[in-house]
Amino acid sequence: MIGTVDLKARYLLARHGLAVAAVLLVLASVAGGAAGVAYANADSSYTVTEREHVQTFRQTANDSAVVTGDTPLWEKGTVLRDKPIYLTDVSPKLTVTSTTRTPANTEVHLSHRTDLVLEATVSGEELWSDRLPLTRRNVTVTDGRAVTETTIDVPATIDRVTEIRGDLSSSVSLSTQLRIQTQYESDRYAGSLSTTVPLSLGTESYSIGGFQPAERTHEQTTTRRRTAEDEPLPSTTFLGGGMALVSLFGAVVAVVGARRIDDPAGIYRELERQRLDEWISAGAIPIWALEESIRMDTLTDLVDVAIDANERVIYDEARDVYAVVDGPTTYTYPGTETGFVFGGNDEELAATHSESVEDD
Repeated sequence: MIGTVDLKARYLLARHGLAVAAVLLVLASVAGGAAGVAYANADSSYTVTEREHVQTFRQTANDSAVVTGDTPLWEKGTVLRDKPIYLTDVSPKLTVTSTTRTPANTEVHLSHRTDLVLEATVSGEELWSDRLPLTRRNVTVTDGRAVTETTIDVPATIDRVTEIRGDLSSSVSLSTQLRIQTQYESDRYAGSLSTTVPLSLGTESYSIGGFQPAERTHEQTTTRRRTAEDEPLPSTTFLGGGMALVSLFGAVVAVVGARRIDDPAGIYRELERQRLDEWISAGAIPIWALEESIRMDTLTDLVDVAIDANERVIYDEARDVYAVVDGPTTYTYPGTETGFVFGGNDEELAATHSESVEDD
């Protein structure tokens, strides 16, 4: 099998080596050109967007109440924090603690206010609103943190809301909300943070909604063009260069093979012999059978005759000839390109046969 593959390769090189070399040279030229273009157009620079002067401001809040009334539930002085409800007689004063965080080591001016917002609505539309100030504070911080406490007298607030409700008809809904606002101004940015939560007031209990943090981030962006010194070359460059080298090497092999192998016909005959070997047997053909034989153009034609005649192809190594004897008719094919020269006498053929045996 390996020998057959080798013969086929040699035959192809002998017959088409120069044409293959020409195609490979064209391919090498195209691939090399593509690699060169890719290398020339390779852009090792890239765009980078950088964040500069980033500052974040955040406001959070929580609620608490101190137990001051008589109750078996808690001792006096107990601080209740972030409870779903507070008992009005037990903890009549609600404390809201607001914390504003600013960039560390940066001077920031803060203006803080906490208001009780009253709003009267009819069928969802605002009829009247008012804002009752609870806390006003201006402060400058540099340590990144400011804390403000607001204390609400719940019974007094309930009286105030009840008074306002008395001036409204029963079809009007009155809601109370707690609104915390903080305005800030740093060395670069200015803005505000706001949080609003509902405040439900009752004669027996009151509750405040959960505070959601408010946060804002300021930044400046700068776009720069950078060049990567170690940026790898495009894959097209390596692929094209590799194909060019392989194609060039293949072209050289094809040219050398085509020049060194000068007998493609002989190689083809050997391939044909290997392909048809199962129909051929070694033997000696008498000279009389060859004197008036019919010469076939190819070994394949001779094998076809043998198949039709149900005979074997005999190969006479001494005479280097293939033959099929079909009754009185002999069909032959020469073993070499020049073929067997029929004629002479048996003594000469015997001498030739003897020399061939001795050489073996």
